[in-house]
Amino acid sequence: MARSIKLYKKLPPKQIQLFLSLPQMAADLMISGIPIELMDGDASYVPLKWVAAVFDKVSEKLGDKRVFVLSVLGLQSSGKSTLLNAMFGLQFSFSTGRCTRGAYMQLLKVEELLREELGFDFVLVVDTEGLRASELTNKAHSEDNELATFVTGLGNLTLINIFGKDLSEINDILQIAIHAILRMKHLNISPGCLFVHQNTEEIIDTKQSMERRRWLQDRLNEMTLAAAKHEQCSDVSHFSDVIKIDVETYIHYFLHLWEGFPSMAPVNPRYSCNGQKLKIRILKHAKEESRGSILKISELKARIGHLWRALVNENFIFRFRNTQEVVAMNKLETMYNRWTWELRSHVLDLNSQLTNQVQNGEAEQIKRTLIDNQLVEKHEAIKQELERYFREDRERDILAQWKERFGDDLKTLKEELTIETMKKCEDLMSGKKIQDLWKEHEIKFKHKLLEKIEGKELQDNKLRDLFNKVWSENISILLPPTLPSAEAPDIDIELENILLEHFKQHPNIVNRIRYRDTKKTFCINYSKHVMTSQKSQAYGISVEEFEKNIISKTTAQIIKLVKEIIHKREQMNEGYSPSYFYEILQVIHTETEAASQGARFMLTNRYRLDLALELFQEAANCFKKMCITFKKTNNPVLYLEGKKEEFFTHFKVPYKDHSNID
Repeated sequence: MARSIKLYKKLPPKQIQLFLSLPQMAADLMISGIPIELMDGDASYVPLKWVAAVFDKVSEKLGDKRVFVLSVLGLQSSGKSTLLNAMFGLQFSFSTGRCTRGAYMQLLKVEELLREELGFDFVLVVDTEGLRASELTNKAHSEDNELATFVTGLGNLTLINIFGKDLSEINDILQIAIHAILRMKHLNISPGCLFVHQNTEEIIDTKQSMERRRWLQDRLNEMTLAAAKHEQCSDVSHFSDVIKIDVETYIHYFLHLWEGFPSMAPVNPRYSCNGQKLKIRILKHAKEESRGSILKISELKARIGHLWRALVNENFIFRFRNTQEVVAMNKLETMYNRWTWELRSHVLDLNSQLTNQVQNGEAEQIKRTLIDNQLVEKHEAIKQELERYFREDRERDILAQWKERFGDDLKTLKEELTIETMKKCEDLMSGKKIQDLWKEHEIKFKHKLLEKIEGKELQDNKLRDLFNKVWSENISILLPPTLPSAEAPDIDIELENILLEHFKQHPNIVNRIRYRDTKKTFCINYSKHVMTSQKSQAYGISVEEFEKNIISKTTAQIIKLVKEIIHKREQMNEGYSPSYFYEILQVIHTETEAASQGARFMLTNRYRLDLALELFQEAANCFKKMCITFKKTNNPVLYLEGKKEEFFTHFKVPYKDHSNID
């Protein structure tokens, strides 16, 4: 139905009304207690228009009531749906193996006697498919991470169901969820969670129990601290800073439903009792939540939309299994950027050499083999460095999955740089030939033009017509049979692509680049651009004046160096290359690293991005002019057009003066 509702405008008028009634049908089912699909499990997609339409119909029928959202998360066949059904008398399907697909929501009405006490009218229970499903070996783990983050961010309370004592199986997913929530701080979500360990012995509040709870809390805090360090969130050091939890009351242990192995095993009589205790704990939490964070139906509809759009924009983080992989990739990309800049820098130097040779008439033809020979040694050296890194780094087991990709990327980069260099050399040689031909024919053309107008007194328009005719007969024939393309590169698109690739780990990077303020001047924001040590933050020490002075000088030095680079490139008359943007990034990286070396503060990735956005925009304006100048100089058609107007202007003045004297 969700897919059909999108297509209703293309249907005949008689069928449109039927399709417009679909959200009402789904709302009626939802109100009657039937589970409704929230996330498509096959496509891993939330149909926002459909969900919004259903919630609108629910709100129309029930009013804009307050809803407490309870979501559940766990591995496949860990008893999530069974537990929800036992606690609330729900109708979520359950069986051996994978039964729930995606995420389903079921609406529960709170009895009138409890509404005033609890502070809300309905409970929306969100059941999810089992994570790490064994039958879906080809399913990307990014979909599990996305699903876990979505239901955790949506729920007022998330029930994390674990089969046994071991947290390791769901540990990785929680780490990525923490990363994602930290990166979506603009949503101001503050979810809570409750851990349920099924198939473990029931324990009472003893010393052993408290030790186990403290151990779990330490594990959660460790993963949060690692994620916060990578995301550069110095104000986060505990799991509860991201996802609210009280280890004293929010961790439950009880035996599984079956006393043995199904299907012949008897039912555990304590299961329902434990489920009711858990239900009481959930309702107590809901009562506490009702003071502020419980949303109305209309607000919940908006929350679903904002959360899903934010998740789609944060697709980078979901491709990793855990924080260890995120950190390993970040380190690898830092090294790779350094190596590729070495290759780019080498090619820029080679371009300068070849440009001088062409302009000085030392090279009439440059073959691809010459360029390949100049690049092969540098490329091989970088390739060996890359292979050594994959072979010797302590995270080599994690890195192995990306080895082939980075090797291919390096090979592709070499090919792109070779083609770019070859193209520029062809343009330069074409320009050199047309310039030499013009010098050779300029005097002859002038004599022929004088012969045509000798003894004639022509008005401007007649003089122009005669000039154009003589030009076509004598100069246009100088053009080569095959002309290079006059199409200029789209520098604005290349700017965005380079920023997107370089800062892809930055939260909400697509919107930051797409909706950037091109007229905004960079200004240091110490709360966003500077991060001091965790220890100093704990004591509330702000950035010292001498540190602010260092940061200001670093910023001024970066801007100065970038302007010098742009000026140098303008003077070299070599046209535009995307590598010029990478040169700016290299300056920003080098100077920020030097400023933070041995200091108590660190300039954040947000600082680098914001500064790069301004410097790139300023550089792009200059690069566009450089590109136009290069084309006018080296494209035969554009070069002759420029000479045509220049020659006519210079010829017309003395011709008029001579006519007036006569």
